[in-house]
Amino acid sequence: MPRPLPQAEWATWRRLIQVYQDRDTESAEIRARLVQWVTFVSPWLMGCNALSALLLAWTLPVAVSPWLQWAWCGSICALCLFGLANWWRHRRKPPTRVSPVVVRKAMLHAGMLAALWAALPWPVFADGSPSAEILIAGVMLGLVAGGGFVLTPLAPAAIVFTGIIGLSTSAAVVRMHDPMALLFSVLMAGYTVVTIAAVILGARRSAGALRAEREADRQGQLVALLLKDFESQSADVMWETDAAGRLVRVTPKLVALMRLQEDAAGKRALLGWFDEQAADSEARAAAGKLRQAFASGQAFRQRGIPVTVAGSRRRWSLTARPLVDESGTDQGWRGVITDITLEHDAQSRMQQLALVDTLTGLANRGQLRDKLQLKIASAAQRPAALLCLDMDHFKRINDTFGHAIGDVVLRETARRLRRLVRASDVVARAGGDEFAMLLDDIGGEEDALRFGQRVVTELNRAFSSDAGAINASVSVGVVTIPGHGTSVDELLANADLALGSAKAAGRARAEIFHADLGERLRLRMTLERDLRHAVARKELRLHWQPQVDTALWRIGGCEALLRWQHGELGLIPPMNFIPLAEETGLIVELGEWVLNEACRVGAHKLAGLMVAVNVSPIQVVRDDFVGVVRRALAAGGLPPQRLEIEITESLFIDASPKALRNLESLRQMGIRVALDDFGTGYSSLAYLRQFPFDTLKIDRAFVRELVTQHDARAIVRSIVELAAALGMSTVAEGVEEPAQYELLRRAGCAGVQGFLIARPMLVEQVVEMLDSWAMQRAPKSDSVPDSIFAPIDDAAPGDVRAMDGGAVH
Repeated sequence: MPRPLPQAEWATWRRLIQVYQDRDTESAEIRARLVQWVTFVSPWLMGCNALSALLLAWTLPVAVSPWLQWAWCGSICALCLFGLANWWRHRRKPPTRVSPVVVRKAMLHAGMLAALWAALPWPVFADGSPSAEILIAGVMLGLVAGGGFVLTPLAPAAIVFTGIIGLSTSAAVVRMHDPMALLFSVLMAGYTVVTIAAVILGARRSAGALRAEREADRQGQLVALLLKDFESQSADVMWETDAAGRLVRVTPKLVALMRLQEDAAGKRALLGWFDEQAADSEARAAAGKLRQAFASGQAFRQRGIPVTVAGSRRRWSLTARPLVDESGTDQGWRGVITDITLEHDAQSRMQQLALVDTLTGLANRGQLRDKLQLKIASAAQRPAALLCLDMDHFKRINDTFGHAIGDVVLRETARRLRRLVRASDVVARAGGDEFAMLLDDIGGEEDALRFGQRVVTELNRAFSSDAGAINASVSVGVVTIPGHGTSVDELLANADLALGSAKAAGRARAEIFHADLGERLRLRMTLERDLRHAVARKELRLHWQPQVDTALWRIGGCEALLRWQHGELGLIPPMNFIPLAEETGLIVELGEWVLNEACRVGAHKLAGLMVAVNVSPIQVVRDDFVGVVRRALAAGGLPPQRLEIEITESLFIDASPKALRNLESLRQMGIRVALDDFGTGYSSLAYLRQFPFDTLKIDRAFVRELVTQHDARAIVRSIVELAAALGMSTVAEGVEEPAQYELLRRAGCAGVQGFLIARPMLVEQVVEMLDSWAMQRAPKSDSVPDSIFAPIDDAAPGDVRAMDGGAVH
């Protein structure tokens, strides 16, 4: 005999049934939460049902009339549309309480939908094909499992849906002409029972969890309100209204706070009182938002509202929660009022301080933007001007005299600027050594520029300090409002462009914005800004161009070429950012990255090949250059004998002894040094005497005219002979035609690189090229007359020098 369920277990089951049947507030709110879940997935559930019915009606061969088949499909779609319509009505404002009628409607809807699906197996299992029977069996199993899972929060609807489909399918299976039909029927019935049991257990757990959550929330709110009620020393005041919004149970503390008449306090509407105290637009707007909060029927916390009580401006904070009885009927609101006037005033003062620069007492950048926005709005009647100032070489003052003296200069700068303006003008410190001046009622561009020049003159005077007289200067960028912009960001950007133009023109001057400054300087500033983050953003790439030994037709090395793949502008050519990097000093960071990456890739992926890396003169003259190269070799694991540093002839313009010492240190480490672009610019034999290079690289300008110009061939031959006499190798750049290659080979040039061999490519492509190099053949120049080679064929034998250090590939 089975053991009866304990009393506590029966109580749990009764409470689950109450959730779906009783009309008390708790059950109504729990039902609302359960309905919200099912409503949330309704579009997907209804969509899947409708789509499945359409596909089955279209494709499934059933021995019934077509009109009946499509009527069945239409009925399912109609029920799905009804479900979607119900979801659409409640999607924006889900109900907070739901009556048992909703559950019964859900059961009816689920039952009707299940009945239509349950009719499908009967004709299929009687006369359908085996594939159709398998398909329908799978669909029915899916409906039982999926429907039970999705509808679990509404257990009655889930049981009806699962039970009808499962039991009908179990009965219909008997009509199958298959010896396994009976077994499938029993299994289907068993699956249905198990699913229903799982639905009941899941619903029980969900309802229990929601009930516990609601109870915990209620207890917490009760405790909080009781604590506030008993904290007589606090600034919090309890209040309560009835369903009509009138104050009830008015306490003396509330009467004193709101300045109410005690005998009439119970007749006052709380929202009406706040409307009466709304003395300005801010208060009226806050009162309107408070009314909206009450109309929503949802609890809210710490909603601020300004009020004027007995002529005194105060700031209150309201926290409230709706009251409902056991039937779910609204009974009013209960909450607390907190006077936060002191906190609000303190915060306002802090915000005011946040608008002022603490060092100079000037407006800060935030206030400048606010004032500039106001000035734009009135500029049509009163034209204005914006001046952006930047102290020239201010860092030198800090580095030389210290930051304390630098602060003295900044404060004195602020004092001088204040002396120059009127009361209606604004002077601001934008940050660091940057200042701005917003001038009111300016006659035109000439007046604005004249004032800017006056600022330059004033700030060019020496500053007095404890360290003595300090000479400084300032550059000024000028824009007019609205002539040079109609938004804050546009005006600031154009003023910065004009400031950049002033600095580029020699500093200590004022420049006014012109339209043609915009694109060029804006692009430059954008590139400079983004170039500072290019390494961190991993936008830099190394491409590699192979160098071929002309004597043995083998790849002896690769030159690392820097590329910048900008996130927005795409691939930026080196000529557009390398000069900028040199001007701004960023070339040091970029060059170090190139050395590290080239050594790493060369050691691990370009085994045995020379790795050629271009370096800037700015890098070579630095004290730490040799150390940077040594660290790159050690980190990458590249032997020094496989690294070749390429420098340009501009390095020797100043004949820096430090540069020569650094290059000599590299050679002592075993690193090769090449002179790039030889034959152009500042070339002279004196450079070759000052430093014994390992390689001379023949500039592409001579290679380009090698076939067509006799003097170009003579120059190339002279360079090769000169290099041979000095014990140097030669590499020609920019080789694009077979005839050029053949001329260089006959002239004795040791190596070539250019598009004829390969364009710059990723290292993975170089590796593929190395693997297939054995099948490559040296280019032929059959289309070029032999007469072109005549001046070279007379060259003495033995002039051809092979490239050093390259492995055969």
